[in-house]
Amino acid sequence: MSRPTTVVEAGADRWDRVGPVVPSFVVRVAGLPMAALRRLRCEATSGVVDELLDLQDRLYVEGEQLSQALYDVVGTMDDRAVRGRLVALRRCVFQARPPKPGVLDDGVWEVLPADLAARIADWQWCLAQREALAARAEATMEAESADKLRTLADVASDDWFQRGLILASPDLYAELVKWLAASPGTRPDDQLQASLAKYVGRAAAKTTPYST
Repeated sequence: MSRPTTVVEAGADRWDRVGPVVPSFVVRVAGLPMAALRRLRCEATSGVVDELLDLQDRLYVEGEQLSQALYDVVGTMDDRAVRGRLVALRRCVFQARPPKPGVLDDGVWEVLPADLAARIADWQWCLAQREALAARAEATMEAESADKLRTLADVASDDWFQRGLILASPDLYAELVKWLAASPGTRPDDQLQASLAKYVGRAAAKTTPYST
């Protein structure tokens, strides 16, 4: 057996002793590689949701500014019917929600200053884009979730993962075995998905199934 060596560290004008380095050491490793978590990330869905949130922020910021501009127009309006529709439009703009049919009619467009009318039209376009992005996010999540469930089944089939799971949660292990034995395409309930994802994350980031 070789003798322990001493490590020294360079200081400003001298060498300081840090301590001995023994020739033998122990390394604890996690039950799954960190790549298992990357495989489970819903990156396509996340990208669409980021777009949706950015657009929502834009609508709220623009809504505050448009609300003030509409307030100025409302104050100059004598026609009570048009005034009421302008107030309803202002409320919708501030809350970033589509106006009801009949609110934004020809009478309202006619009294809006040209620059404000253009901004309201752009606001309407943003609302339509938000709806389209929301539908796209839902479709993307549905497709990506099916793919990630197959990935989760593959990751959870790891022998070492299952050995740790049977010790940490025998009931969850039993549910996992049932799911893996079911016909291809069988979707587990939400609780099983969440529990398995939690233990996969723990197995990839921790060195023991009992870590918190």
